[in-house]
Amino acid sequence: MPSDAERSTQHAFTSGGAARVLAGACRRAGLDSDGARLIRLGENALFRLAAHPVVVRIARSREYLDAVRGEVRVSRWLSRTGFPVTRVVDDLEQPVVVDGHPVTFWHVIEEGPRKPTYGELGAVLRDLHSLTVPDTLALPPYPALGRTDRRIATAAGIPEDDRAFLRKRAGELRERVAGLRFESRKCAVHGDALRAPRMGHGGHRHRASWPGAAGAGTARRLRPVYIPGPARPGRACPPCEPCRGAA
Repeated sequence: MPSDAERSTQHAFTSGGAARVLAGACRRAGLDSDGARLIRLGENALFRLAAHPVVVRIARSREYLDAVRGEVRVSRWLSRTGFPVTRVVDDLEQPVVVDGHPVTFWHVIEEGPRKPTYGELGAVLRDLHSLTVPDTLALPPYPALGRTDRRIATAAGIPEDDRAFLRKRAGELRERVAGLRFESRKCAVHGDALRAPRMGHGGHRHRASWPGAAGAGTARRLRPVYIPGPARPGRACPPCEPCRGAA
């Protein structure tokens, strides 16, 4: 279990600290961080650079380094297949680690005036599910509840009996999830396929979250880059809710 000091370190991920990491990462990458705008601070910090069409993503701690490396590999794979995905900046080292924080650099996607529909989201996910994941990508199975224990352990300001209850409940749910069986083949899935973080731009539909990656039937989970794309009908995949809406 993390100590109080470790919990404090986790929660010291502030906008000011993230800005210092941003400045160091941009210096290493040869980019100008002056005027950068913080667009999100949560599990990660996201900054939009003023001098370049680039979004800088800063992970909370070094513990996320393997996941961040996977996100970069997934983005490059999807780009090679022609899937409309948010791309890492290819001519930069990815990721870099600054003061214990993995940092990656992504091309900006400008948001259009219209929010995509559930059906359009389903069409993009259907295309994603139809892709054959290369063995060289070595994606893990979808990690349901994968970060739950860490979040419970590092949560600040809750009674220890509540922490114990949450830990016990998470264990029970993990056992139930492990017993699930799927008839569908293994495929790539998005780990954060919500309607809220989508954007419309130039006739395309974009996922505004970042890829990790795992495999429904088991599932290979894709989250951190933006997962964008035009609606393309006729692709078969397991009948998830968004896909049914796209039919």
